[in-house]
Amino acid sequence: VLDFGTPDPADDLTVQPGTTQFGGSISLAIAGFTTLSGNFGVEKETVGSTTKIKLAATNVNAFLGSNPDNLANTGDEVGAQISNARLGAVLYRTSAGNSYAIDAAGTAALVGIDGLTLSGSLSARINTTGGAVSETITVPGGAPVQVSFAADEDDAVFSGTVTADAAGFASLSGGFSISKSSDRLKIAAAGVTAFVGAGDTGLRLTDGSLGVIVNTSSKKFAMVAGGTIALEGVSGFSLSGSGAVRINKLGAIVDEVITTPAGDVRVKFDTDAEVLQLRGSASMTIADFISGSATLNVEKTTLGDTTTLMVQASEVTAFLGAGASTADAADDMGVRLVNGGLDLRVQKNTATNTSTYAFGARGTIELVGISSITASGTIVAQKSTAAAATVLDFGTPDPADDLTVQPGTTQFGGS
Repeated sequence: VLDFGTPDPADDLTVQPGTTQFGGSISLAIAGFTTLSGNFGVEKETVGSTTKIKLAATNVNAFLGSNPDNLANTGDEVGAQISNARLGAVLYRTSAGNSYAIDAAGTAALVGIDGLTLSGSLSARINTTGGAVSETITVPGGAPVQVSFAADEDDAVFSGTVTADAAGFASLSGGFSISKSSDRLKIAAAGVTAFVGAGDTGLRLTDGSLGVIVNTSSKKFAMVAGGTIALEGVSGFSLSGSGAVRINKLGAIVDEVITTPAGDVRVKFDTDAEVLQLRGSASMTIADFISGSATLNVEKTTLGDTTTLMVQASEVTAFLGAGASTADAADDMGVRLVNGGLDLRVQKNTATNTSTYAFGARGTIELVGISSITASGTIVAQKSTAAAATVLDFGTPDPADDLTVQPGTTQFGGS
């Protein structure tokens, strides 16, 4: 216990055996370009054959850009501002080699740029020790910094949130995560919202998400992405829809959950087949005259020498006439298509360089809203060049809706 020759025990400093420590606070300004302030601490500790070097910093504020008066928050800064950052790092040296654990976090923003705002929170966690870490680092003038990792927490993870706006024309917000293990790179974004347009007129994305798993050895990947999109503020024209993209080129079954500050993203494929799939739904109305909606599914799978392309449209509705913009069908006058569907299956064998297909389409058409005149009918079209019967399900789960197309069939009919 060192009392520095003063009678007040509050000023005493207790020095532990084998400890070497250095720390304090810093304030730095360089030529109107960079400023830095914060508290820091450095410790060296030797226990047996293990030497630890601990680095920590708290209350870190930094600026990189133009700052003519070298003072913070005076309104003349143009550049990148880092605020309330924290760093904890432990370096281990043993007879077996060197390793480290790092935990850092803070917020960052662009300042002083007219029409452009960008801000977000960032964190980074890396543990190369191969085991659990639990260290406390003293920072003179600041709170102690904890560096803590579970035994199985060995991925390097960089994550955060971001919010951006460019002159009221484009905006973006969401959470993200990037992590790296021995042979896996994982990238995810969740809670993504975006807008492109002017004022209240433009295209808006909501509930956006992205998940990517990359095998860094083979350089192959699996990906899922989705969201909802809508056109806003255009009088007499509405367009909205949701969609999802699924791709698996890893050649393996995948089931991974990636955590982001805005929620989890799951990347899941139940088979090792190569998959490229686009699935979604859309609806549209134009000037009280045309309306339509459909659910779409496009999928490409490859297994061995056989590649299958599937294009489906289900729950297809369309209307041409007056009253299209209202939900009440009683005021409609025109031609309506309901229960429409399309299913196309194309198969190619790369070994024999041959291709076959099976196709089906159906729907009900009716004339509505014309007094004393009624007209309605159903149509079915099918064709197949496949060698075996093909069952088309039109993207619906009910087997009662399936259509079996026989080999060599070309048929069109209805009532």
